[in-house]
Amino acid sequence: MKIDRVDIRTTDQKVEIHSTQPKLTMHSSNARVNIEQPAATLEISSEAAKLLIDQSQAWRDMGLFTPLEAGRNAAQKGLQDVAAGTARRAREGDQMMHIESGGNKVAQIAKGKLGIEPVRSAIKWIPSVDAVKSTYVAGRLDIHITQHAPRYDVTLGDIQGNFTPGTVTGTTVQRASVETTVIKGE
Repeated sequence: MKIDRVDIRTTDQKVEIHSTQPKLTMHSSNARVNIEQPAATLEISSEAAKLLIDQSQAWRDMGLFTPLEAGRNAAQKGLQDVAAGTARRAREGDQMMHIESGGNKVAQIAKGKLGIEPVRSAIKWIPSVDAVKSTYVAGRLDIHITQHAPRYDVTLGDIQGNFTPGTVTGTTVQRASVETTVIKGE
């Protein structure tokens, strides 16, 4: 048996494409930035330190008094001396009253009036230890800082653009085709 054969021939379509690139041009002006930094606020307050020195006891130890203290001390010493003198005279009167009991009372009274005292060899420190007193009162220093945030003022620049679209054109150079031929079987 003989079978017919079909011969198929195809031709591809050929297209020629022409294109132009799109163009984008942009212009922008510079942005403007204004920055302000306010100065910080600085507050300082202080209280001075104090050194208190009390040397009044040292002056008293050296025998130097204020006029008021000197008058008061002299009056007190006068009262003590008057009291001591009165007591001495009363004691001597009592001794004289008992002269008949024997002994040399007049000689004893005279010897007591000589006032010879034994010599002491002790050293006396003038002024006395711890006669000068000092007190320190600490000072105070306060510092307060208040910072202020910066202020920004931004103005954006203008943006200008120009867009030219691209083009695409096509031309058919060769058309597609299909040819069929039937070949009879032999």
